[in-house]
Amino acid sequence: MKKISVLIVLAIALLSLVSIAQATTPIAGSLSWVATGVTQDVPLTLSASNQFWLTGLLKVTGTGDFYSVPTDLGAIPDPTLLDTTTNATLLTFGFTDPNFGTWVTTSGTHTHSADGTFLNVALTGTFTPGLWYPTNSMNTGELNITFSEAGSSLSADGTMALKAVPEASTLVGFGSALAMAGPGLIGWLRRRRS
Repeated sequence: MKKISVLIVLAIALLSLVSIAQATTPIAGSLSWVATGVTQDVPLTLSASNQFWLTGLLKVTGTGDFYSVPTDLGAIPDPTLLDTTTNATLLTFGFTDPNFGTWVTTSGTHTHSADGTFLNVALTGTFTPGLWYPTNSMNTGELNITFSEAGSSLSADGTMALKAVPEASTLVGFGSALAMAGPGLIGWLRRRRS
């Protein structure tokens, strides 16, 4: 009777894992983009600028869940302000689009190149997917934005990478292995006690 009870418990655990795997999975993948327009608070002086307004973001590549994102993101309201004055002001950077999703920055740093022609902004945060991702849930990741200045031209591009999660088949495989190994483990424990 105890064997049957244990098997029932293991079967319920397996079914729970399958339903969890089918419900939602944290969104994962990477996305690279370029801004079609960038302005700064101190024109033509990247090394002295602290505030940048990004407009017209275009997707360059996408992997994982971001593979099918349209080329014209249309996901970040124009213009979006990135303030590098302090690490605290970096936390104010974020965006929300009902289709694409919401980025919330939790920490960040910024570094200028020695010659002042490059600026790299590294942010960590959370991304909550929008309507384009009905079977995905929030995930953590990194958002890197690089500014480059040459003469009177300023450009910005970036990447967003969200951590990979185990595939549903991995969770199901784990549950199946647990279900098959359970009775043997129980028998072994019983023999050990006697």
